Amino acid sequence: MPKHISLPFSVQRFAELNAQGNERGLGALLRSIAQVIHAAYHQGAEGVVTRKGRRIAIQIMLPLFLALQGALMILSADCLWKVSARIGMGCLNLGAGLLLLMAALVYGPLNSRRFNHLVLSWAFTIIGMGLAAYWGGVATVLFPLLAPQSQALACVGLLVLLGSGLFLLPGAYTSCLYIGVLSVMSLAVVLKVWREANYNLFYCACFLAILLGTMFVLLAAITLRVLFIAMLANRDDLAEREHVLSLLLTNNDPDGSWLWTTDAEGRLQTVGHGLARSLGRPARTLQGQHFLDVLGESLGLERSIPLRPQPGVTVRPPVALRGKQFKGDSQQKRAFERLAGCIDKRIFFRDLVVHGQRHDGKGERFWAISGRPVVENHFFKGYRGLGMDVTSDCKTQQDIRFRATHDPLTRLPNRTAFFDDMALFLVSAVRDSRPFALFSLDLDGFKQVNDRHGHAAGDQMLETVANLLHHAAAGHDLYRLGGDEFVILAHDTNPKEAALLARQLIAAVSGAPLTVAGGISCPVGLSVGIVMGGDQPGEGIEKMLEASDLALYDSKQHGGGTYSFYQAALKDLAERERILMRDLGIALAQETLQINYQPFFDAQTQALRGFEALIAWTHPQVGPIPAEEIIRLAEEGGLINILGMQVLRRASAFAAQWPLPLELSVNLSVNQLTAEGFSEEWMRILKETGLPPHRLQAEVTETIFMANSSIMVSRLSQLREQGIGIALDDFGKGYSCLSYLHNFPFTKIKLDKSFVSDMLYESKAAIIVRAAIGIAIDLGVAVTAEGVETREQLETLVSLGCTEVQGYYFARAVDEGTVLRMIHAASVYNAAA
Repeated sequence: MPKHISLPFSVQRFAELNAQGNERGLGALLRSIAQVIHAAYHQGAEGVVTRKGRRIAIQIMLPLFLALQGALMILSADCLWKVSARIGMGCLNLGAGLLLLMAALVYGPLNSRRFNHLVLSWAFTIIGMGLAAYWGGVATVLFPLLAPQSQALACVGLLVLLGSGLFLLPGAYTSCLYIGVLSVMSLAVVLKVWREANYNLFYCACFLAILLGTMFVLLAAITLRVLFIAMLANRDDLAEREHVLSLLLTNNDPDGSWLWTTDAEGRLQTVGHGLARSLGRPARTLQGQHFLDVLGESLGLERSIPLRPQPGVTVRPPVALRGKQFKGDSQQKRAFERLAGCIDKRIFFRDLVVHGQRHDGKGERFWAISGRPVVENHFFKGYRGLGMDVTSDCKTQQDIRFRATHDPLTRLPNRTAFFDDMALFLVSAVRDSRPFALFSLDLDGFKQVNDRHGHAAGDQMLETVANLLHHAAAGHDLYRLGGDEFVILAHDTNPKEAALLARQLIAAVSGAPLTVAGGISCPVGLSVGIVMGGDQPGEGIEKMLEASDLALYDSKQHGGGTYSFYQAALKDLAERERILMRDLGIALAQETLQINYQPFFDAQTQALRGFEALIAWTHPQVGPIPAEEIIRLAEEGGLINILGMQVLRRASAFAAQWPLPLELSVNLSVNQLTAEGFSEEWMRILKETGLPPHRLQAEVTETIFMANSSIMVSRLSQLREQGIGIALDDFGKGYSCLSYLHNFPFTKIKLDKSFVSDMLYESKAAIIVRAAIGIAIDLGVAVTAEGVETREQLETLVSLGCTEVQGYYFARAVDEGTVLRMIHAASVYNAAA
């Protein structure tokens, strides 16, 4: 036999059976009623209703049954007393005894925690049957003795007694047995009297009244039994749910979740330890507090100035927000306003994340809160919801967002953050006509530090520079776009203030002693390009960034360590750069660049010693392009290796045809030296052109000292081992150090022309020239003085022991035809000498 039947089955089944009765007749109805009786008494009573529920039902119903039974018992005993005092007293004693026994069950074992439910059920049923038999016996004795009018009243009394059986519904069989026993005995005595009265119609009516009353009470008992079981099952289920809810509310969950309930006024009810612990407050201080007030205190809400309504919001501010404002950030405010708005509108919400500080000061927490309004009988009763501590997940999401929008090295906002912030800022700046400036920053000399000391030293320098810029640009937005490129968005800044800020930035970087690992000091400068907010009306972020980069490029062109404002003319310069960069690649592919040659001579005899190959380019639209600009364009465009190899191949092929074994000097950049297979490619070209390696000389500038020293020494040593000479060009101009002369395989140093031009007028320049020549002589390397333009300069250099001279005093850079004529003249001179 099944031990459980679901609550909806009984009620729904009863409705179905009534419908079947209407459709298929009384027989179908009676058969269906039998099924319901079986389900109600065997399954529902034993399975759905708990013992506690049945005990409470008995305690409620039995006092009413006992009161009705007592009143009818006194009335019947009075009637029997008039017939016979002995019979009346005996009936009264028997009935009273049964009632007292039933009352003892109600207030005795039934109220005890330890009682046998099965024994009590059987005792309750037997006593009910005894009461039915008692009343049947009373009817059997009293009914024949009464007058017809009194017998009618007796029938009414029997119907009342039958109806009182409805109060025995808590018992599984008591109600039906009570009604059955009483109705059988009552019908028997009426039937007996009816026969003795020769089937008088009056007694027939009494018989039918009792029979119909019995059927009605039985049907009512069955119906009420089903509904009674449904009611008790509902009550037990609700009690169980409330018990589980109470347990959840008052206990911590392992995952940090907690339940919250409020009344219609929003005050917390049944505050559990989970909610109290999550907020960092004792549970007793939360009970009865307004839920939004409790959250507001954690989120930094203070009762002071009224909040301004959000744009587009037409509803009144939520009750919990009226007369308050936030100490926290706008994100906290928006999140709390969404939550308060949902509660104020009494709508369902799910996973609204708010965050704030715990009341006990144990850090910031994030809570995902869900809730639904509780409405009963069209009345709002409050909220029920779930809160969950999602601090770990939110912190992880914050970290992911931070990594996506910030530079991992300097922890500054990156390019993505710049474009996002700039897009929002431009909207408000244009709307409010706010002045602002955009700064493009670039470090001078950073590439040399990175190449020479490694990426670790470069990263360390970037961190140091980022801190310096952050303090110098306090109050403005600083971003790192990549490499050594930084951007500053200066709010509410006019041109004068922008220039002042630029000077402060340059001073902060250039004036600080920047050192890398090992305490090595690295001189680094800063170039700044500025575009004002109104200089690019209607343009987007890309255009403004391009304008600031043009201004930065202009600063670089002026030697770095300075700042420049964007001007419309810079667009023309940028267009010129773009055209030259494009056409340089074409010229290299077509080999249309010219190579000119500047001679250098023996300082003592003025004899021709060789030529330096210099690249030249006359652009069809722009005109002549200086050699320095060509090299810069090639380096910026990644064409320096192609340019260098082309110059070497063409110049070597030309030098191999000279009638005299003169030297050929070609320029060599750091980028060429670091290329894979560099030395092998040089030797292959020399072999193809037929130029002996000892006639070739590679000129490098002092920028190689800022690159990785070991690599530079290795590559130059490979060339030197093949017989190629190594000359240090522009000596004294940049990063000269005497230790470099010792470590690198130089065969010649070339004094920078600035010292040569100033040595006759400045004593310091003369001292440097004298010292450099003396050191070169002691080291056994040749010295070439560049930029010799007067006879006095030549004589002074000769007196100091300079070995070679080069400059306009002798000749400018010339084409190949002039070179051949100069060589021919030199050969004639040598032959005559």
